[in-house]
Amino acid sequence: MSLLNKYLTATSDERWLLIFPSMQQTLQAQQQMEQAGLQGDFIPTPKGYGPVCTTAIVFSGLLAPEVKELMSLQSLIPTYLEPWRRRPAGPAWHEALESIKTTAYGDALLRCRDQQDWTVEEVTYLLSPPTVEDEEALRLSAEALRQETLGDVVDVRGAVEFGNICRKDCHYCGLRKSNIQLTRYRLDLEKTMQAIEDIYNMGIRTVILQSGEEQENETASIIKMIEAIKERFKLRITLSLGERSLADYKAFRQAGANNYLLRIETTDHELFSKVHPDDDLEERMQHLLWLREAGFLLGTGGLVGLPGQKVASLAQDILYWRQLGANMIGIGPFLPAAGTPLANQPAGDLAITLRVYAVTRLLCGRVFIPSTTALASLHPDGQRLGLQWGANSIMLTHTPEEVRSHYHLYKNKAKVDLDFACRSILEAKREIPAYLNWPTRK
Repeated sequence: MSLLNKYLTATSDERWLLIFPSMQQTLQAQQQMEQAGLQGDFIPTPKGYGPVCTTAIVFSGLLAPEVKELMSLQSLIPTYLEPWRRRPAGPAWHEALESIKTTAYGDALLRCRDQQDWTVEEVTYLLSPPTVEDEEALRLSAEALRQETLGDVVDVRGAVEFGNICRKDCHYCGLRKSNIQLTRYRLDLEKTMQAIEDIYNMGIRTVILQSGEEQENETASIIKMIEAIKERFKLRITLSLGERSLADYKAFRQAGANNYLLRIETTDHELFSKVHPDDDLEERMQHLLWLREAGFLLGTGGLVGLPGQKVASLAQDILYWRQLGANMIGIGPFLPAAGTPLANQPAGDLAITLRVYAVTRLLCGRVFIPSTTALASLHPDGQRLGLQWGANSIMLTHTPEEVRSHYHLYKNKAKVDLDFACRSILEAKREIPAYLNWPTRK
């Protein structure tokens, strides 16, 4: 059954969780269940059942005897194979819904805690609050769930954009290969390591390596970079390098990379084809499955406000992310870029983008949702607002100044440095992580 259609069938039986100590065992269990015809879906491990940014399998309680027998036959020993005991709603959740609990929209928000199967129509309704009061209840509900599952500390990660060479020609992206206005660059290992050392000295413990989608003959140099970072700094590494081969994904994971971010951008087939003339939606979905097969924690996400995009398409995106069981979901407004076919199109809408943040939090639960640089670029208070609509992390950029302007994803890109990130956190009345070395911390 297609990932885009699996959520259309409603069920009412009790859900069970299957959790293993390693991602490799989780993948083996999922493969064995699939071969046996037993339906199980990946989800971020719920609070109380394991660490954040890990993955569990959820399945119908009706299948529990067969799943138990299968795990025993395959000598797969889970840390948890029991019913999913939902945590009772906290006071912040009840406070969020107090003013609208008798309305149809309030009823829809209440169902977000327990309803397992959603239709596109239902999620479209969640994304379209009828009144200002309903919209505020949506925000408060997302914040209540974020606080309940992840707390108030905002995770901060550092990115180095080590190259802008790209073989793809996406219509919205300033790095597209046909953009002859762009000065191309690729940092050597020494300069990349210097930037990462700065990030390390800030106290940050996860670095994100970003580039355009290069040719696969760069694989060896990327592996060398991963190994050097691990050896010298012991940092967790997130890669954002576009589509690669399964062999590359496995090699990067073997070298020590932990996470991989590959945004789907949109699950609307027609819209995807329009903005990705040399790519295929089903192929992109397959790459996300390969990344999980390679053992990565999985990041994906999308654009809000692409020309021609409908609210129902955004609802479909959220359901796909939920079904995929992504560990991190990056959501950004569409921002036009010079040198692209969409350069003169209007930017995505702030209010709609924030609603996507909130509904994603409500339906996807304990996932990492960054308040993105694109949101900060759309609006002066965008990063703070993202943190007040369900986001729980920030990615600051520490690309060397001499090439920073050449990583031209879109116009007027905000400079999110350590000071900007920490001030956004404080303005959102959230907590700066203790591991950060922020000189002006009070």
